[in-house]
Amino acid sequence: MAEENDQERTHEATPRKRKQAKEKGQIPRSKELSTFLLLITSASMLFIYGGKIFNTLADNMRYSFSFSREALFDNSSMISYFGLEIKNAFLILIPLFLALFIISIASNIMLGGWLFNITLAAPKEERLSPIKGLKKIFSLRSLVELAKSIVKFILLMSAGIFILWKNFPVILHLTEENVQSAIPHGFQMLNLDFIILSSVMILIVLCDVPYQIWDHSRNLKMSFQEIKDEMKQTDANPEIKSRIRKIQQEMSQKRMMEELPKADVIITNPTHYAVALSYKANKSGAPIVVAKGVDFLAEKIRDAGKKYRIEIVSSPPLARSIYFSSDLFKEIPQGLYVAVAQVLAYIYQLKQYRLGKINKPILPGELPIPDDLAR
Repeated sequence: MAEENDQERTHEATPRKRKQAKEKGQIPRSKELSTFLLLITSASMLFIYGGKIFNTLADNMRYSFSFSREALFDNSSMISYFGLEIKNAFLILIPLFLALFIISIASNIMLGGWLFNITLAAPKEERLSPIKGLKKIFSLRSLVELAKSIVKFILLMSAGIFILWKNFPVILHLTEENVQSAIPHGFQMLNLDFIILSSVMILIVLCDVPYQIWDHSRNLKMSFQEIKDEMKQTDANPEIKSRIRKIQQEMSQKRMMEELPKADVIITNPTHYAVALSYKANKSGAPIVVAKGVDFLAEKIRDAGKKYRIEIVSSPPLARSIYFSSDLFKEIPQGLYVAVAQVLAYIYQLKQYRLGKINKPILPGELPIPDDLAR
Protein backbone atom coordinates (compact mmCIF):
# COMPACT_ATOMS: atom_id res chain seq x y z
CA MET A 1 0.00 0.00 0.00
CA ALA A 2 2.83 2.40 0.84
CA GLU A 3 4.51 1.64 -2.49
CA GLU A 4 1.23 2.31 -4.30
CA ASN A 5 0.86 5.68 -2.55
CA ASP A 6 4.42 6.58 -3.48
CA GLN A 7 3.56 6.15 -7.19
CA GLU A 8 0.47 8.38 -7.08
CA ARG A 9 1.18 11.71 -8.76
CA THR A 10 -0.54 13.87 -6.18
CA HIS A 11 2.25 16.30 -5.23
CA GLU A 12 2.97 19.66 -6.81
CA ALA A 13 5.99 19.77 -9.11
CA THR A 14 9.31 20.90 -7.69
CA PRO A 15 11.03 24.05 -9.03
CA ARG A 16 13.52 21.83 -10.86
CA LYS A 17 10.72 19.86 -12.56
CA ARG A 18 9.02 23.12 -13.61
CA LYS A 19 12.27 24.49 -14.98
CA GLN A 20 12.93 21.32 -16.99
CA ALA A 21 9.36 21.37 -18.31
CA LYS A 22 9.73 24.97 -19.44
CA GLU A 23 12.96 24.12 -21.25
CA LYS A 24 11.02 21.41 -23.10
CA GLY A 25 8.32 23.89 -24.07
CA GLN A 26 5.77 22.67 -21.52
CA ILE A 27 4.25 25.95 -20.41
CA PRO A 28 0.62 27.04 -20.02
CA ARG A 29 -0.74 28.74 -23.13
CA SER A 30 -4.23 30.02 -23.91
CA LYS A 31 -5.10 30.47 -27.59
CA GLU A 32 -8.40 31.97 -26.52
CA LEU A 33 -6.62 34.72 -24.57
CA SER A 34 -4.44 35.60 -27.58
CA THR A 35 -7.43 35.60 -29.93
CA PHE A 36 -9.50 37.76 -27.58
CA LEU A 37 -6.74 40.33 -27.04
CA LEU A 38 -6.03 40.58 -30.78
CA LEU A 39 -9.71 40.99 -31.62
CA ILE A 40 -10.48 43.52 -28.90
CA THR A 41 -7.33 45.50 -29.72
CA SER A 42 -8.24 45.60 -33.42
CA ALA A 43 -11.80 46.64 -32.60
CA SER A 44 -10.67 49.33 -30.14
CA MET A 45 -8.06 50.74 -32.53
CA LEU A 46 -10.61 50.90 -35.33
CA PHE A 47 -13.12 52.55 -33.01
CA ILE A 48 -10.62 55.22 -31.90
CA TYR A 49 -8.54 55.53 -35.06
CA GLY A 50 -10.97 54.22 -37.67
CA GLY A 51 -12.30 57.61 -38.74
CA LYS A 52 -8.84 58.82 -39.63
CA ILE A 53 -8.04 55.57 -41.46
CA PHE A 54 -11.31 55.80 -43.40
CA ASN A 55 -10.73 59.45 -44.40
CA THR A 56 -7.14 58.76 -45.47
CA LEU A 57 -8.13 55.76 -47.58
CA ALA A 58 -11.03 57.75 -49.07
CA ASP A 59 -8.64 60.57 -49.98
CA ASN A 60 -6.37 57.95 -51.58
CA MET A 61 -9.28 56.66 -53.66
CA ARG A 62 -10.22 60.17 -54.78
CA TYR A 63 -6.60 60.93 -55.63
CA SER A 64 -6.35 57.65 -57.58
CA PHE A 65 -9.16 58.67 -59.92
CA SER A 66 -8.18 62.32 -60.29
CA PHE A 67 -5.71 62.60 -63.16
CA SER A 68 -4.58 65.60 -65.09
CA ARG A 69 -4.38 65.43 -68.87
CA GLU A 70 -0.59 65.43 -68.75
CA ALA A 71 -0.51 62.50 -66.24
CA LEU A 72 -2.64 60.35 -68.52
CA PHE A 73 -0.04 60.59 -71.26
CA ASP A 74 2.96 60.16 -68.92
CA ASN A 75 3.90 56.49 -68.40
CA SER A 76 5.92 57.16 -65.23
CA SER A 77 3.13 59.10 -63.51
CA MET A 78 1.10 55.93 -62.84
CA ILE A 79 4.00 54.47 -60.85
CA SER A 80 4.25 57.70 -58.85
CA TYR A 81 0.52 57.65 -58.11
CA PHE A 82 0.62 54.03 -57.02
CA GLY A 83 3.72 54.49 -54.83
CA LEU A 84 2.24 57.52 -53.08
CA GLU A 85 -1.01 55.68 -52.34
CA ILE A 86 0.84 52.69 -50.90
CA LYS A 87 2.96 54.98 -48.75
CA ASN A 88 -0.04 56.90 -47.38
CA ALA A 89 -1.98 53.69 -46.67
CA PHE A 90 1.01 52.12 -44.92
CA LEU A 91 1.70 55.19 -42.77
CA ILE A 92 -1.90 55.44 -41.60
CA LEU A 93 -2.00 51.71 -40.75
CA ILE A 94 1.34 51.63 -38.85
CA PRO A 95 -0.25 52.30 -35.40
CA LEU A 96 -2.74 49.44 -35.94
CA PHE A 97 -0.01 47.02 -37.12
CA LEU A 98 2.28 48.05 -34.24
CA ALA A 99 -0.46 47.56 -31.62
CA LEU A 100 -1.33 44.12 -33.01
CA PHE A 101 2.36 43.13 -33.08
CA ILE A 102 2.85 44.11 -29.41
CA ILE A 103 -0.36 42.38 -28.31
CA SER A 104 0.47 39.19 -30.21
CA ILE A 105 3.75 38.92 -28.28
CA ALA A 106 2.38 40.04 -24.91
CA SER A 107 -0.62 37.69 -25.04
CA ASN A 108 1.66 34.69 -25.57
CA ILE A 109 3.94 35.44 -22.61
CA MET A 110 1.24 36.47 -20.12
CA LEU A 111 0.74 32.92 -18.83
CA GLY A 112 3.90 30.89 -19.32
CA GLY A 113 6.42 33.68 -19.76
CA TRP A 114 9.00 34.16 -22.48
CA LEU A 115 10.32 31.04 -24.18
CA PHE A 116 12.61 30.80 -27.19
CA ASN A 117 14.20 27.44 -27.96
CA ILE A 118 15.07 26.63 -31.58
CA THR A 119 15.42 22.92 -30.74
CA LEU A 120 11.67 22.69 -30.14
CA ALA A 121 11.13 23.19 -33.88
CA ALA A 122 13.16 20.10 -34.72
CA PRO A 123 11.12 17.15 -36.07
CA LYS A 124 10.38 14.40 -33.56
CA GLU A 125 9.61 10.79 -34.36
CA GLU A 126 6.84 10.62 -31.74
CA ARG A 127 4.90 13.35 -33.56
CA LEU A 128 4.58 11.06 -36.57
CA SER A 129 3.21 8.14 -34.56
CA PRO A 130 -0.43 7.36 -35.57
CA ILE A 131 -1.11 5.66 -32.22
CA LYS A 132 -0.06 8.73 -30.23
CA GLY A 133 -2.07 10.84 -32.65
CA LEU A 134 -5.19 8.80 -31.88
CA LYS A 135 -4.55 9.13 -28.16
CA LYS A 136 -4.47 12.91 -28.53
CA ILE A 137 -7.75 12.86 -30.47
CA PHE A 138 -9.55 11.06 -27.64
CA SER A 139 -7.74 12.83 -24.80
CA LEU A 140 -9.27 15.13 -22.18
CA ARG A 141 -7.65 18.16 -23.87
CA SER A 142 -9.32 17.30 -27.19
CA LEU A 143 -12.71 17.01 -25.49
CA VAL A 144 -12.17 20.38 -23.81
CA GLU A 145 -11.20 21.98 -27.13
CA LEU A 146 -14.31 20.50 -28.73
CA ALA A 147 -16.47 21.87 -25.92
CA LYS A 148 -14.85 25.30 -26.29
CA SER A 149 -15.48 25.31 -30.04
CA ILE A 150 -19.16 24.47 -29.51
CA VAL A 151 -19.56 27.14 -26.83
CA LYS A 152 -17.77 29.72 -29.01
CA PHE A 153 -20.05 28.91 -31.93
CA ILE A 154 -23.18 29.23 -29.78
CA LEU A 155 -22.04 32.48 -28.13
CA LEU A 156 -20.91 34.18 -31.34
CA MET A 157 -23.99 33.02 -33.26
CA SER A 158 -26.26 34.27 -30.48
CA ALA A 159 -24.44 37.61 -30.34
CA GLY A 160 -24.54 37.91 -34.14
CA ILE A 161 -28.29 37.19 -34.30
CA PHE A 162 -28.92 39.71 -31.51
CA ILE A 163 -26.85 42.39 -33.30
CA LEU A 164 -28.67 41.81 -36.62
CA TRP A 165 -32.05 41.92 -34.89
CA LYS A 166 -31.14 45.11 -33.03
CA ASN A 167 -29.64 46.88 -36.06
CA PHE A 168 -32.05 45.66 -38.71
CA PRO A 169 -34.04 48.95 -38.85
CA VAL A 170 -30.77 50.92 -39.08
CA ILE A 171 -29.50 48.68 -41.89
CA LEU A 172 -32.71 49.26 -43.85
CA HIS A 173 -32.44 52.99 -43.24
CA LEU A 174 -28.95 53.07 -44.79
CA THR A 175 -30.52 52.55 -48.23
CA GLU A 176 -32.33 55.87 -47.84
CA GLU A 177 -29.15 57.85 -47.04
CA ASN A 178 -26.83 59.34 -49.59
CA VAL A 179 -23.49 57.65 -50.23
CA GLN A 180 -21.44 60.28 -48.37
CA SER A 181 -23.27 59.65 -45.07
CA ALA A 182 -24.24 55.99 -45.55
CA ILE A 183 -20.67 54.70 -45.84
CA PRO A 184 -19.34 56.35 -42.62
CA HIS A 185 -22.55 55.42 -40.82
CA GLY A 186 -22.28 51.79 -41.92
CA PHE A 187 -18.59 51.71 -41.04
CA GLN A 188 -19.31 53.07 -37.55
CA MET A 189 -22.07 50.48 -37.01
CA LEU A 190 -19.83 47.61 -38.15
CA ASN A 191 -17.07 48.84 -35.88
CA LEU A 192 -19.35 48.87 -32.84
CA ASP A 193 -20.67 45.40 -33.70
CA PHE A 194 -17.08 44.17 -34.03
CA ILE A 195 -16.37 45.35 -30.46
CA ILE A 196 -19.46 43.58 -29.13
CA LEU A 197 -18.59 40.31 -30.87
CA SER A 198 -15.00 40.52 -29.63
CA SER A 199 -16.15 41.19 -26.08
CA VAL A 200 -18.21 37.98 -26.11
CA MET A 201 -14.92 36.06 -26.25
CA ILE A 202 -14.05 37.16 -22.71
CA LEU A 203 -16.50 34.56 -21.38
CA ILE A 204 -14.42 31.83 -23.04
CA VAL A 205 -11.17 33.38 -21.80
CA LEU A 206 -12.38 33.48 -18.17
CA CYS A 207 -12.91 29.71 -18.33
CA ASP A 208 -9.95 28.78 -20.53
CA VAL A 209 -7.14 30.57 -18.66
CA PRO A 210 -7.79 28.91 -15.25
CA TYR A 211 -8.24 25.56 -17.01
CA GLN A 212 -4.90 25.86 -18.85
CA ILE A 213 -3.09 26.72 -15.59
CA TRP A 214 -4.79 23.82 -13.77
CA ASP A 215 -4.13 21.37 -16.62
CA HIS A 216 -0.46 22.40 -16.80
CA SER A 217 -0.01 21.89 -13.04
CA ARG A 218 -1.86 18.57 -13.20
CA ASN A 219 0.41 17.26 -15.96
CA LEU A 220 3.52 18.24 -13.99
CA LYS A 221 2.46 16.61 -10.69
CA MET A 222 4.93 14.16 -9.23
CA SER A 223 4.79 11.03 -7.12
CA PHE A 224 6.64 10.86 -3.83
CA GLN A 225 9.09 8.41 -5.39
CA GLU A 226 9.85 10.86 -8.21
CA ILE A 227 10.61 13.57 -5.66
CA LYS A 228 12.96 11.24 -3.77
CA ASP A 229 14.70 10.28 -7.03
CA GLU A 230 15.10 13.93 -7.91
CA MET A 231 16.67 14.60 -4.55
CA LYS A 232 19.26 11.90 -5.23
CA GLN A 233 20.00 13.40 -8.66
CA THR A 234 20.47 16.88 -7.22
CA ASP A 235 22.88 15.61 -4.55
CA ALA A 236 20.54 16.25 -1.61
CA ASN A 237 19.62 19.80 -2.53
CA PRO A 238 18.39 21.53 0.69
CA GLU A 239 15.30 22.90 -1.09
CA ILE A 240 14.32 19.43 -2.28
CA LYS A 241 14.92 17.94 1.17
CA SER A 242 12.74 20.65 2.67
CA ARG A 243 10.07 19.89 0.07
CA ILE A 244 10.16 16.16 0.89
CA ARG A 245 9.90 16.84 4.63
CA LYS A 246 6.91 19.07 3.96
CA ILE A 247 5.23 16.37 1.87
CA GLN A 248 5.92 13.77 4.57
CA GLN A 249 4.35 16.04 7.16
CA GLU A 250 1.32 16.64 4.95
CA MET A 251 0.87 12.90 4.38
CA SER A 252 1.29 12.19 8.08
CA GLN A 253 -1.22 14.87 9.08
CA LYS A 254 -3.71 13.63 6.50
CA ARG A 255 -3.50 10.07 7.80
CA MET A 256 -3.64 11.36 11.37
CA MET A 257 -6.93 13.21 10.76
CA GLU A 258 -8.34 10.11 9.05
CA GLU A 259 -7.44 7.92 12.06
CA LEU A 260 -8.62 10.44 14.66
CA PRO A 261 -12.29 9.24 14.74
CA LYS A 262 -10.99 5.88 16.03
CA ALA A 263 -9.53 7.51 19.17
CA ASP A 264 -10.95 6.73 22.62
CA VAL A 265 -9.63 9.81 24.39
CA ILE A 266 -7.87 13.12 23.70
CA ILE A 267 -5.50 14.37 26.38
CA THR A 268 -4.76 18.10 26.31
CA ASN A 269 -2.45 20.66 27.88
CA PRO A 270 -5.23 22.15 27.61
CA THR A 271 -4.28 24.80 25.00
CA HIS A 272 -0.82 24.07 23.59
CA TYR A 273 -0.65 20.26 23.30
CA ALA A 274 -3.13 17.56 22.35
CA VAL A 275 -2.68 13.80 21.91
CA ALA A 276 -5.31 11.28 20.84
CA LEU A 277 -5.07 7.67 22.03
CA SER A 278 -6.78 4.54 20.81
CA TYR A 279 -6.94 1.36 22.86
CA LYS A 280 -8.52 -1.89 21.77
CA ALA A 281 -8.07 -4.53 24.47
CA ASN A 282 -8.48 -7.43 22.06
CA LYS A 283 -6.24 -6.03 19.30
CA SER A 284 -3.36 -4.00 20.74
CA GLY A 285 -1.09 -4.59 23.68
CA ALA A 286 -0.92 -0.92 24.66
CA PRO A 287 -2.66 2.35 23.74
CA ILE A 288 -1.60 3.76 20.37
CA VAL A 289 -1.05 7.44 19.53
CA VAL A 290 -3.33 8.13 16.55
CA ALA A 291 -2.86 11.92 16.57
CA LYS A 292 -0.74 14.54 18.25
CA GLY A 293 -0.09 18.22 17.70
CA VAL A 294 0.89 21.53 19.18
CA ASP A 295 -0.82 24.95 19.04
CA PHE A 296 -2.85 25.20 15.78
CA LEU A 297 -2.75 21.46 15.11
CA ALA A 298 -3.70 20.78 18.72
CA GLU A 299 -6.71 23.04 18.24
CA LYS A 300 -7.71 21.09 15.11
CA ILE A 301 -7.46 17.82 17.08
CA ARG A 302 -9.65 19.24 19.86
CA ASP A 303 -12.22 20.51 17.31
CA ALA A 304 -12.27 17.11 15.60
CA GLY A 305 -12.71 15.46 19.00
CA LYS A 306 -15.79 17.58 19.68
CA LYS A 307 -17.11 16.77 16.21
CA TYR A 308 -16.71 13.00 16.69
CA ARG A 309 -17.74 13.14 20.37
CA ILE A 310 -14.42 11.85 21.68
CA GLU A 311 -13.81 12.39 25.38
CA ILE A 312 -11.34 15.24 26.03
CA VAL A 313 -9.35 15.12 29.25
CA SER A 314 -7.14 17.95 30.51
CA SER A 315 -3.87 16.65 31.94
CA PRO A 316 -0.93 18.95 31.04
CA PRO A 317 1.94 16.76 32.37
CA LEU A 318 0.64 13.61 30.68
CA ALA A 319 -0.16 15.41 27.39
CA ARG A 320 3.39 16.86 27.19
CA SER A 321 4.97 13.55 28.17
CA ILE A 322 3.12 11.56 25.50
CA TYR A 323 3.74 14.25 22.86
CA PHE A 324 7.52 14.26 23.34
CA SER A 325 8.11 10.58 24.12
CA SER A 326 5.72 8.83 21.70
CA ASP A 327 5.78 8.41 17.93
CA LEU A 328 2.69 8.79 15.79
CA PHE A 329 0.82 5.50 15.15
CA LYS A 330 3.05 3.74 17.70
CA GLU A 331 2.39 2.43 21.21
CA ILE A 332 3.05 4.71 24.17
CA PRO A 333 6.20 4.07 26.27
CA GLN A 334 5.89 1.40 28.96
CA GLY A 335 6.53 3.98 31.68
CA LEU A 336 3.22 5.71 30.88
CA TYR A 337 1.06 2.59 31.02
CA VAL A 338 -0.23 3.23 34.56
CA ALA A 339 -1.03 6.92 34.00
CA VAL A 340 -2.85 6.23 30.71
CA ALA A 341 -4.66 3.25 32.26
CA GLN A 342 -6.06 5.55 34.94
CA VAL A 343 -7.28 7.98 32.25
CA LEU A 344 -8.91 5.16 30.25
CA ALA A 345 -10.53 3.83 33.41
CA TYR A 346 -11.87 7.33 34.09
CA ILE A 347 -13.30 7.46 30.54
CA TYR A 348 -15.00 4.07 31.01
CA GLN A 349 -16.52 5.20 34.33
CA LEU A 350 -17.64 8.46 32.71
CA LYS A 351 -19.56 6.52 30.06
CA GLN A 352 -21.16 4.38 32.77
CA TYR A 353 -22.13 7.54 34.67
CA ARG A 354 -23.82 8.97 31.57
CA LEU A 355 -25.84 5.77 31.31
CA GLY A 356 -26.97 6.34 34.89
CA LYS A 357 -25.26 3.24 36.28
CA ILE A 358 -22.73 4.81 38.70
CA ASN A 359 -21.97 8.10 40.43
CA LYS A 360 -19.94 10.77 38.63
CA PRO A 361 -16.24 9.71 38.61
CA ILE A 362 -13.31 11.97 39.47
CA LEU A 363 -10.09 12.01 37.45
CA PRO A 364 -7.03 11.41 39.65
CA GLY A 365 -5.37 14.75 40.31
CA GLU A 366 -1.75 13.61 39.98
CA LEU A 367 -0.96 10.89 37.48
CA PRO A 368 2.20 8.75 37.92
CA ILE A 369 4.72 9.91 35.28
CA PRO A 370 8.37 8.70 35.50
CA ASP A 371 11.00 11.42 35.80
CA ASP A 372 12.73 10.37 32.58
CA LEU A 373 9.45 10.88 30.64
CA ALA A 374 8.33 14.08 32.38
CA ARG A 375 8.46 17.32 30.34
